[in-house]
Amino acid sequence: MRIRERLLRAERWIAGTDDGVRGPVVKRMALVLSAVVGMMIGIVAQAANYQISEKDTLIGRHQNMVSSRFTVTGRRGDILDRTGRRLLAITAPDPKVVFRGAPANINRSQMAYHLAAALSLDEEKLKNRLLAAQEYLLIKEHLTPQEVEDVRQLGFQGVSIENDYHRMYPLHEVFGSVMGYLSVPEPEEVEAGVKDSLVARRGLEKQYDELLKARGRTVDVVRDSGRRRFFQGAVGDGWDLDGADLVLNIDLQVQMALDEALVARVEQEQAVGAMGVVLDARTGAVLAMSSIPALDPNAFHVGCAAKSGQLDAGDNPCRNKVIEFRFEPGSVGKMLTAYIGFDVGAFHPSTPVSGHGGRCKVGKFTIEDVHKGGDMTMIDAFRHSSNCAFADLGWMIGPERMRAGLARLGIGARTGVDLPGEARGRLPPQKEFGLTLTKTASYGYGYSTNLLTLANVVATITMDGLKPVPRVAREVRPASRDRILPVPAEAPERTMSVQASRAMRRVMTEAIMHVDPDNPRKRHPARPEGYSAGGKTGTTRWNLDGKGYSKKRYMCSFVGFAPAEDPAIVVAITVLDPQKNKLAAAVTGPAFRQSVERILPILGVAATPSQVATGGAR
Repeated sequence: MRIRERLLRAERWIAGTDDGVRGPVVKRMALVLSAVVGMMIGIVAQAANYQISEKDTLIGRHQNMVSSRFTVTGRRGDILDRTGRRLLAITAPDPKVVFRGAPANINRSQMAYHLAAALSLDEEKLKNRLLAAQEYLLIKEHLTPQEVEDVRQLGFQGVSIENDYHRMYPLHEVFGSVMGYLSVPEPEEVEAGVKDSLVARRGLEKQYDELLKARGRTVDVVRDSGRRRFFQGAVGDGWDLDGADLVLNIDLQVQMALDEALVARVEQEQAVGAMGVVLDARTGAVLAMSSIPALDPNAFHVGCAAKSGQLDAGDNPCRNKVIEFRFEPGSVGKMLTAYIGFDVGAFHPSTPVSGHGGRCKVGKFTIEDVHKGGDMTMIDAFRHSSNCAFADLGWMIGPERMRAGLARLGIGARTGVDLPGEARGRLPPQKEFGLTLTKTASYGYGYSTNLLTLANVVATITMDGLKPVPRVAREVRPASRDRILPVPAEAPERTMSVQASRAMRRVMTEAIMHVDPDNPRKRHPARPEGYSAGGKTGTTRWNLDGKGYSKKRYMCSFVGFAPAEDPAIVVAITVLDPQKNKLAAAVTGPAFRQSVERILPILGVAATPSQVATGGAR
C-alpha cells in the first residue's frame, strides 16, 4: 500500500492539490517544465551531432543504398498516313520478366517453382540461374498477355515485368519499300562506336531517324531493405523520352489503289516487276509510291538478302525502284523534247514535220517507227510517237539548248525528295552533244533518269512551269503534343514558261483523248472512263549494265495527269520486262486508267458523264 500511496501523492503534487504535501503550485510546475525542456534540448543536440559530426558517415550509408544504375528508354515515334489516323509503322511494347535481386529471406527455390509453372520453363534450370543471380537476370522475353498477368499475380519481390519495344509494320508490303526498317548494328558499326541497339536502315526510317528515335535516361536506383527499387531524380525533369510521330503525304487508299493496279499488270504480263508514283499535281507532294516486288519490313532479313548480280534486274524487293532504278525513258523522252522546244520557241504544236515514212538514219543506226507516217504536224508526231519526226525536232532545238533544257527539267540531278538513296541520272556533258546524241536524246535515249524525275517533269507541266521538290513527309508531331511542325519543303523553282506548260498539256491531252473519225469507238488503252487525261507512253530496250541493248527485254512506261482541264494527280508507271506485250500502250495504259478511275474519287474529284469512251489513239 505504501507504494500506491506514494504514487497518488506524487500525482497530487504534480497537479498542485492540497494533500498535506508542502510547496507552491508554481514551483512544482516549473520543475516539471524544466525537465521536459531539458529532454528536448538533448534530442536536438543529438540530431545536430548526426548532421555535423557524423555527416560523412550518413553520406556513406546513403551511397551504399544506391545499388545500381538503370536506363529508362522511351518509344520510337509512329508513322501515319495523311489522315493522321492510319498507322504505317508503330512501336509496340514487348514485355519481359526480369529478376533484379531479392531480400535474403526470400526462398529462391520456391520462386523458381512458381515462375517456371507460370512461364512454361524448366524448373531446375531456372532455380540454378536464380540461385547464381546477383543484381540482374533476364528470365524470359516476349511474354504473352497471360504470362504477364500470371507473373504479376505471383507478386514476388525483385521480380518485375519490363518492356522492350518492337517495331511493327501493320500493313506489311504496303509502302514497305519506301518505309525502310530497323536492324541490329553490324560488328563494324559497333567497332566504330554505334551504341544504338537498333539502327535505321533505308527509307523513311533512316531519313527521319533523329525525329523518330526514342531517347534514354540513366538514373540511380536505390533499394530499401525489401529490395524494392526507387528512382532518384526530379519527377518530370527530362523525362520526355518518346520520339516524335511522323505524318506523311501518303494517302493509304491511294497507295493501295496504285499497288493493285501494278500487281495486276505484273501478273497479266508475267513481268519481273513494276514501279509507280502518284504526285499531287498542284504541289508535287507524294501521295503514293510503289515498288513491285514489295518489301515487308517485318521480314526485311528475307527481302533484303543479298542477291549477287541481280541488283539492277528489277526483282529485288529491298530497293525502292522509283528512286533507285535508272533507265533511259524511251518515247517518254519525247515529252521532254516537246516541252523544251515549246519553251525555247523552236516549234509549236502545229509546226509541220516529216515522219520520213517511218524509217530514217540517226548516225550509223537505222530507226523505224511503228506508225509509218509522212508529213504531219508536231502534235500528230507526238500522238503517233514518231522517232524520225522527233529526231528532226531535236535538231531544230539544237545541242546546247537541248542539253540545257534537259538539265533544267532535272535530268542528271536528284529531285531532292526526302528519301535516302535517290540515284542521280546521267546527262552527258555538252561536248558529247553532237548531231547523233542530240537526235537520239530527242526520242529518249542517250541519257538516263529515275521514274520520280519523270513524274516531277509532269508535275512541272501541271504547275505551269514551276518545278516542285517532292515531299513524302507532311508534318511532325512531337511526343509532348504541344505543337505540330510542318516538314519544311523548298519552294518550287521556275524552270519553264507558263505558255510552254499549257501547250504541253494540250499536246499530252490530245495523245490520250483523240477521237479517230475513221474509227470513233476506238480508245487509247490509258483513257479513263468518266475523266479526261493527258500522257505519254514509252517503250525502252533494256540496256543491261551498259553492256548494250537487249533484243528481248523491254521496259514499258506511262506518265500522265488527270483530269486534263484541272489536273489533280500525276501518275507515272513502269513495268519491267513484260513477257506478253512489248508496247507501252498495251502494258502500262491499263494500269494508268485503273489508277485514275480509283484515285480521283478518293480525292473527291467527281467523274464527268460527258467523257464517254469513244476516243482512240495508239
